[in-house]
Amino acid sequence: MRKMIYITDTNDADVNYIRDSKTITVFKGLNLLEVNHPADAVQSSEYLKLLNHYDIFLLSNSRKTLSEARNVFDYTRLIYEPKTKFKTFDELVKRAFKLNLFTVCLEPKYATQRQIRELHHYGIKVIIRVNNQLEVYKAALAGADGVIGRNIEKVELVGDISTLPFLVSHRGYHVDQVENSIKSGLMAYEHGADVLEMDVHLTADDVVVVNHDRTLGRTYNKDLVIKYNTLNELKQARQKLGNQVLEDAIPTLAEMDKALPEDLTFLVETKVETQRAIKAISKVVNKMKRNVMVMSFYPIALINMDESMPNNINGLLVSLDGENMDLLSMLKVINKYRLIVHPHYPKQNKELEKELKARMIGYSPWGIPKNKLDDVLFEGHDMINSDYVHLLSHMPKRIVVKRKMEYQQNDKMEIKVYDEKGDNLDFKTHILFDNPLGLEIKDNKIVGAKKKGTAYMYVTHTAKIIEKEITYASDLIEVEVL
Repeated sequence: MRKMIYITDTNDADVNYIRDSKTITVFKGLNLLEVNHPADAVQSSEYLKLLNHYDIFLLSNSRKTLSEARNVFDYTRLIYEPKTKFKTFDELVKRAFKLNLFTVCLEPKYATQRQIRELHHYGIKVIIRVNNQLEVYKAALAGADGVIGRNIEKVELVGDISTLPFLVSHRGYHVDQVENSIKSGLMAYEHGADVLEMDVHLTADDVVVVNHDRTLGRTYNKDLVIKYNTLNELKQARQKLGNQVLEDAIPTLAEMDKALPEDLTFLVETKVETQRAIKAISKVVNKMKRNVMVMSFYPIALINMDESMPNNINGLLVSLDGENMDLLSMLKVINKYRLIVHPHYPKQNKELEKELKARMIGYSPWGIPKNKLDDVLFEGHDMINSDYVHLLSHMPKRIVVKRKMEYQQNDKMEIKVYDEKGDNLDFKTHILFDNPLGLEIKDNKIVGAKKKGTAYMYVTHTAKIIEKEITYASDLIEVEVL
């Protein structure tokens, strides 16, 4: 299954990733500071700043403490552990974004696939504070990014994934539609995409339009330069599909937002970087009710995006083709500007990928070719960005089970497993801790038990991707034997 990071005091701890360094040897092996008082945060952050040391976690249940830490040294990786209740995850996400962070630490009661997937949808990483091995299993099955606790050991589970990575339709579904068009976006949604990726430019009259190239010639019947023409002038061009000229004109970002379902996330790649351009994009994005992520190759754009779009996660695009981006430089920008990394899949740096994932940093490769779709689902990415995600539309997003069951001895109780649409799935059961109650399961039914008490299990479902098969694991299931 997707690797979960263990923050613990046992030999299983795998966040001791800080390497020997001439400047930070005092921190060798240390990777998380937990502080809940502003004065402690200031002292810790001042020391980190003195050492220019940003490869570390700083966790707190106090928003004031985190704000103080950020004010002193804004390159630290901050983690918020809410001590006050929140009514909805939307409220929690707003708190996190206001603190300019992308990682939260939650109680085990929030460790379900539905809830963690909802936070992942916003680009938020989730650590679960666990007290025992049972809660470690629960967090792992739910798809948590990490666990923190004392005396915890790694767990072994059957299955390749807990939930399907978010499917990003690259420029929309353009098998028989024009890329970056409203129709390609609608078709991507119909084919099961969670996210629509699009490219934007700024017109001469400061309107944000959706197109990949800086000119229209490749996908329109007039080869106009976007930045030198007004929206009205650009609207005179018509989309072309092969030799066919259509009635559709270039869409604005606002028109895309109005035309497409609100539960479709937008992943907007800005092809412009100036403050003027980013402000124009932010005026549209900040009015949207949907989840929006904005990404760019340009460092100056990331700075401008951080200032003008505070309510969403942004993304760092990297091609890794001749780029000299070392790990520490990337961490510095990622921590400060709250970024997901979007590397070019054909030119991935596997060592860099390993180091970023060890730090629970969002990782979403783009440019995934058709012949790699079978492989990419096993690689533990947050999102997969491809022209071919429609080929995965048959795959369940997750498998749904009843997480608490009561079984009366000598009775028969059916176990039901569905996909997110409510369709029945076949499955196998896996009982934890060597089946201490002696549960007997036949034909998808619990038919017997040797003892009363509580047993814990999960189920797995295997689905075909294209040529290969992948196995999903469910949430933890608690069975009370009466």
